[in-house]
Amino acid sequence: MDDGFALRRARRSTPTASRRPSLGARRLRQWLTEHGMTPAQFGEWMDPPVSGRSVQRWLRGDTRPTFDQAAEIKRRTKTFVDLDHWADLRQAAN
Repeated sequence: MDDGFALRRARRSTPTASRRPSLGARRLRQWLTEHGMTPAQFGEWMDPPVSGRSVQRWLRGDTRPTFDQAAEIKRRTKTFVDLDHWADLRQAAN
């Protein structure tokens, strides 16, 4: 086995305990639960659509939505998940 492959594989399996979902992710998960919607359904509902896998990554705290995606989440959830809930997006926009 190629040592580079083993190293890349080891990095992928590293625990993600240091990544804590943001307030936006926690609020989005709550909204999805209350509305009986899956991450895939929510992703398809967005404009433009995103994959359910992307929504799952937001929920886990692996990634954050772009500023435009966060604005669409705010619109779709009627401000239940606001831009301020994705704290580092606001800082990046300044």
